[in-house]
Amino acid sequence: DFSDDFSDDFSDDFSDDFSDDFSDDVGAEEFIGPIAVGQNAAGFIESGAADVYEIDGAGGPVLIRILGTYAQGGLDPTVSVRDSTGAEIGFDDDGGNRERDSRLEVVLEGGATYEIVVAGFSDSTGDYVIRVNSPSRATNRTR
Repeated sequence: DFSDDFSDDFSDDFSDDFSDDFSDDVGAEEFIGPIAVGQNAAGFIESGAADVYEIDGAGGPVLIRILGTYAQGGLDPTVSVRDSTGAEIGFDDDGGNRERDSRLEVVLEGGATYEIVVAGFSDSTGDYVIRVNSPSRATNRTR
């Protein structure tokens, strides 16, 4: 019988809370401001950070493209869209025309407000341009 050899209480040895070490949080989010269909904006992503834009839905599809810079490693951008409850309704990484750009088409209900979140894949940092268009207008433009 080995029960006496294993009778010590080790619960205090494992009492640290490590829940923050494995969170899905992308880091600090910075609210940039509103953006509308037909607008472009430029920004810079720090490592582990994200820029957040607000867009009002108009009852149809919207095409969001994020063009990153690749100089000296540069930004490998990701883009996601969240509804008013914070639920992610779309995400893209590397779906753009250039190998690391992001491209996301989502339908935004009229009268609802959404958030567009631009971040860097892994720890990438750098400049970006966000372009928000209707899908038909975007396909008629030179990329």
